[in-house]
This record gives sequence, C-alpha cells and structure tokens, in this order.
Amino acid sequence: MDSETIIAIIISIISLGLSCFFYHRGIRNEEIHRLKDSLFNRVEIFFDKLLSLDFNVELDISEIEQQISNDLSIIKLIDQQLNKRCKLFLLPETYQQNMHCIADKLSSNDAKDIRKKINEEKYTVLEKIEELYTEWFLTKPLSFNFVNTQYMILAKILDSAHLYHFFVLVILLFILFR
Repeated sequence: MDSETIIAIIISIISLGLSCFFYHRGIRNEEIHRLKDSLFNRVEIFFDKLLSLDFNVELDISEIEQQISNDLSIIKLIDQQLNKRCKLFLLPETYQQNMHCIADKLSSNDAKDIRKKINEEKYTVLEKIEELYTEWFLTKPLSFNFVNTQYMILAKILDSAHLYHFFVLVILLFILFR
C-alpha cells in the first residue's frame, strides 16, 4: 500500500467516527428536547386543569390536593428522567413546592384573584423551564467533563459541526487532487 491509500483510509475512519459521534449526539439531544417538551406540556396541563375548576362553587380541597399530588409526581418523574440523561433539573424544588401549595390558594373566595394567581404561577414556572433549558443548551459541554479552560475551547470546537464539515472537505479535496 502506498502512502495515499493509508492517508485515505485514516481520513475515512476519522470521518466515520465523527459521523457516528454527531449522529449519537443528535439522537441524545432529540431525546432531551422531547423530555423537556413533555415536562412543559405536563406543567401546562396541570395549570389548565386548575384554571378549569369552577371557583364559585364549594370545592373539595382534599380531592384537588390528591389530583395535584398525582400530577406533580408525574412531573417530578419526567424531571428526574431529564436529570439522569443530562444532569439537568428544569423544575427546581422551590417551584414544585409552590405548585403543591396551590391548593391552599383555592380556599380564597375571590375566583378572579385565584385565576390571576394560578395564571401568574403558570407562566412563571413555564418561563423558568424554558430559561433553564436554554441556558443548559447554550452552555452544555461535550460529553466529557473538562476542568481546564483550554480543554473547554477544544470541547466547543469538537461539539460544533464545523469540524465534521472540515473533514468532509479534506476528504473531497484529497479525492479531487489525488
């Protein structure tokens, strides 16, 4: 074998490895995004159920607390799945506690005031989920845990698709001018 063939094989192997890496990374990011959307939808449904209650009639608070507990356990489960996948909690404990304390707010007599408080809480929680996800997405490191800043720069370069395109360009140029 001549040196051109060896170089072509090495470049092909590197390109294949990078393709597999980016494919795996894309699948992982898609799963994380799906879980985030699921959490977002569950929280939205949770608050919409509360807003659909008729506050002008006498409410059974214990039944509502049971429903809130059931919904929150599902929301916590999705948040824990996100944590296992990428070490990301989108719903901090304080927000979960606030969501659990909503049943206490339902005892108020003013239906308009209750709806306003629930709506405010809903948009605060949904905004926090989006904020934490966006912050994680923009600052997520490569799959490695880099401590040193010079390695962090390398991680950003490797995490981008530019490196992949560079290798594809090198292969095409090598094939073209061989």
